[in-house]
Amino acid sequence: MIKNPKVGDTVYFVENNYRIIEATVKAFNSSFCVLRYGDDKGIRLRHSRLYKSQIEAQNAILMNRNA
Repeated sequence: MIKNPKVGDTVYFVENNYRIIEATVKAFNSSFCVLRYGDDKGIRLRHSRLYKSQIEAQNAILMNRNA
């Protein structure tokens, strides 16, 4: 999980609890980030759903499956 992302940082998030997506932070406020990914796609997510690396995101998926 990323606590204080910066504009331009590359982050990863989990889509549908199985697919890891790479994105770039475009804007953020106290609890949400606006991300750009793929071919001109965007999404707004809470900081708690963002990860620094693909491995960290994979570990989050495994933790959810085992819970």
